[in-house]
Amino acid sequence: MKLRTKLSLANLLVNLFFLLFAGFSVFYVVDKAVFNELDEHLVNHKQDLVQRFEKGEITLQTIREMGSIGSYEWIEFDQVSDSNAEPSVSFKTVEKARFKDQPVEKYRQLTSVIILDATPYRLTIYEEIGGWISIAITIIITILVILFAWYIIVYFGYNLVLSQTLRPFFDTIEKLRGIRSDRDFEISFPEVSTTEFNELNSTLNTMLSELEDSFKKQKHFIQNASHELLTPLSIIRQKTDELLNKPLDEHTLVSLSNIQRTVIRLKKLSNALLLISRVENKHYSINENVSLSELIEKVHSELSDFLLNKNVSLKYDPNELKTIQGNTDLIHSVFYNVLQNAVYHTESDTEIAVQAALRGPTYHITVQDSGPGIPEEDLDQIFERFPRSSGNNGSGNHGLGLAIVKSICDLHSWDCYFEKGLNTGSCFHLEIPKVSLV
Repeated sequence: MKLRTKLSLANLLVNLFFLLFAGFSVFYVVDKAVFNELDEHLVNHKQDLVQRFEKGEITLQTIREMGSIGSYEWIEFDQVSDSNAEPSVSFKTVEKARFKDQPVEKYRQLTSVIILDATPYRLTIYEEIGGWISIAITIIITILVILFAWYIIVYFGYNLVLSQTLRPFFDTIEKLRGIRSDRDFEISFPEVSTTEFNELNSTLNTMLSELEDSFKKQKHFIQNASHELLTPLSIIRQKTDELLNKPLDEHTLVSLSNIQRTVIRLKKLSNALLLISRVENKHYSINENVSLSELIEKVHSELSDFLLNKNVSLKYDPNELKTIQGNTDLIHSVFYNVLQNAVYHTESDTEIAVQAALRGPTYHITVQDSGPGIPEEDLDQIFERFPRSSGNNGSGNHGLGLAIVKSICDLHSWDCYFEKGLNTGSCFHLEIPKVSLV
């Protein structure tokens, strides 16, 4: 789950909990406040009744015959049998009908013992609570609507602030995703207002700088080592060639032949490393017009003996192959390595198909063989140098053929990958942007 989603979800749950808690609290507080107000209202009526009696405005008979105070209250008044009863007040909610022919209603009941003319009387005042409950519900709904509106504002406001706060972090991630090779180490992460993100960017800048230095040293070492190896290897090969032309016993001849093959292998390896180093250091121009039909025809001719020995045919339509912009020698190396790899792995008496077509924004080229295919666990490392795979890549460059292909494609800003074939074997894909077409 993404960080922004997690934080938004946490904010949602916290605010939802707060909303529910506030809702129950509002219900409790409003209910309590309404009933306190109602009870105070009843007490005021009781006190008003007592004061009017004490002033002589009403008599006991008047109170008995009164029956109601206002339009909502009604009273019951009778003498207490216990002459020693003390004044008291109690409240409760009851359900009863005021008259026999009326429906049962909810009332708030005040029961009080009052002393009038030194005689204790029980005064019961009823107040219908329907109107009070309506007021309470209105207040509760109003407060809940305000709380919900506040919740919506806070939620979206939080997400907006969160989005702005995390923007530098996501910008950093986006830049990191853009690092595909050592050529991308030149990017830098700017200073931001958030201290933690600023520390992250500073650390990444330091790491990228160190990685860039490390890659440069590695490239220079590979280039220098490959170059330095070529001279002694050439001398060794020259000497072995001279010795092989002299009369030698069979054992010496076999040993020299083995040495010669090893030297040739090491020289190819050194040349491959040197080529990769030069490609990665951009020592090649990529502004030439390259005819793919002519280039693949040339590669076809160079691999003709290999194809003939395995009775494998190479199928392609020259009309599909366009002219592109790039480096002729490097593009030749791409197709030579890929086709040589395909011939190496394909079954005898089969064919290798090269197809090309425009697909959306790219010019798409595929090379399909009929070999055993590439194991799933090897697909991710097929373009690595000296990959630890379940089989040799068959490029003839001892694990560097497809690494050369990848380096050249990266130099031209092309995308290349392998996948399982439609029926059998493997399929090499090369995606060239349309802007590279001539």
